[in-house]
Amino acid sequence: MPLVSNRPSLHTPRRALLCAALAAFACDAGPGLELSVDDDVGPGRQPETAGTPAPAGDARPGAADVPDARTGEAGGAADAGGSSAADAAGADAATPDRGRPGDLVLASLNVGTPNLTDPVYLRHISHQGYEDFIGARLRDLDADVVALQEVLPASVCAAAAEADSNRTCHQADVRPTQAERLLGPDYQIVCDAGRQTVCLGVHRRIGIPATSVRQTAPAPLGTCSVGANTCDESMCDEDTSVNRLDLQTPGGPLTVGFFALNAPGTGLNGAYSGHTCRIGQLDALFALVAGAPAGRVVLLGDLAFDPEDALGGGATERFRAALVPAGPYTDLAPRDASGARLATAIGPGPVGGHDTALVAGLEGACEVVGSPTLDAPFDVGSLPGGAADTGRLDHRAIRCRIRPAP
Repeated sequence: MPLVSNRPSLHTPRRALLCAALAAFACDAGPGLELSVDDDVGPGRQPETAGTPAPAGDARPGAADVPDARTGEAGGAADAGGSSAADAAGADAATPDRGRPGDLVLASLNVGTPNLTDPVYLRHISHQGYEDFIGARLRDLDADVVALQEVLPASVCAAAAEADSNRTCHQADVRPTQAERLLGPDYQIVCDAGRQTVCLGVHRRIGIPATSVRQTAPAPLGTCSVGANTCDESMCDEDTSVNRLDLQTPGGPLTVGFFALNAPGTGLNGAYSGHTCRIGQLDALFALVAGAPAGRVVLLGDLAFDPEDALGGGATERFRAALVPAGPYTDLAPRDASGARLATAIGPGPVGGHDTALVAGLEGACEVVGSPTLDAPFDVGSLPGGAADTGRLDHRAIRCRIRPAP
């Protein structure tokens, strides 16, 4: 399974770039860090001519509604009875604001769900029509860099042998991965070294340099499976990780830390907070991006706790210690008019401002997109459980515009 997505039918220039990266850097990833490249194009896939971009094979509905940065509420949301991203945006909707010339646009979305009953699609999107809708909304954000968390692992689909064409694991061996389907052919995609549930998409207008090597920090504790009910306070969920990728942007070098931190849950010994692993992961994240070129860093992803909530425990202390003036980072988390952090995790579990971007050597702002999530106004009646279906998103997307600090 590729860590840098290498599907020639979708992403043409990647093979040459990856070969160059492997030749020069695969042995220099550092202790505990891995790089893996899979050149298998998969059954039914035909290679394309290197350097010839694939045509966009996905429909691009009108631009998504970009919310008021102060309130987080979407502007111009369509009637809830609609069924497509085109309906959501409207035929005459404007392209999302890219800010000042030279700004870099970021987005982050936890694409997991609160489904804890389906053993195959545990915490993942299972309905193909729903995934298609979310993918169209994501692409409409027109972000240069997109972080995804709780992506459906290809290994889960490989073991499922899904026969239902309406489910997201159907024919997984001959289709793009979920991250590829969500972001489309305009993005190069890099995922963590483990189950590849934490991914970063980089738009081809920037591209991933041939010299870039994705780095994944070792888990600070032993890993466990939420699905197998083996997690407790002494372990880390196997679907969480912290990762680094170095990019060259129009504004200069940029180091991106993309992450999904350990969340609270119920496991072997009942309820657990996840604090112990989460603290270790925060420490690992800050260490992983240390020494970034030009000092420009973005940390983008799901904290799995609200750093303004006392329930964050020691992770809150670590987080706050990293912020200016004590540390190098500025928290761009979306806020309302009063300055309060907007909730991006919306339940049914802990609710709060879990999703954010931290920046060093940069400035900018983030906003929440979607009301309440990017699935409005998907026709929830088409889901098996209707509006109460547990296969729907339980996080909101954030969209940020950043630039080098003066």
